[in-house]
Amino acid sequence: MLRIVGRVAVVLSVVSLSAFAASGDCGSIIKLRQHNKNGQTQIDGRNSSRKPIVAYVVVDGPKAPQDYRTFTLHGLFTNGDSMRPGSSMNLGSFEQRKTQGSLFVDYVRLADGTTCGKAESSDAKAISTRFTAH
Repeated sequence: MLRIVGRVAVVLSVVSLSAFAASGDCGSIIKLRQHNKNGQTQIDGRNSSRKPIVAYVVVDGPKAPQDYRTFTLHGLFTNGDSMRPGSSMNLGSFEQRKTQGSLFVDYVRLADGTTCGKAESSDAKAISTRFTAH
């Protein structure tokens, strides 16, 4: 069973992008592609690693000072399900911005327990804790 949840967090102050900077390792594990359709920004991901992905968190932070929104998309695969190596899927969508945001992978966990990303968003922290709590 796959559970994908999209969430919008409204931040009252400008978010420092350096606080959300992702580790360079994730770019070799999951490739992101974004495209706009019907007022929504669609995010597609492709597992470019040789191992199944069992969890991911993708963040789109603001670049422009007038844009204070941070969008978070995450997925957690259960019951032996995963994003298989080489496979692609739609990770979710959010409201299209007037100016392009800063899209990055905040957290990825592979089936063998390997992780990448700084896991600084609340979603990434919550998902990574699920694996360490058991």
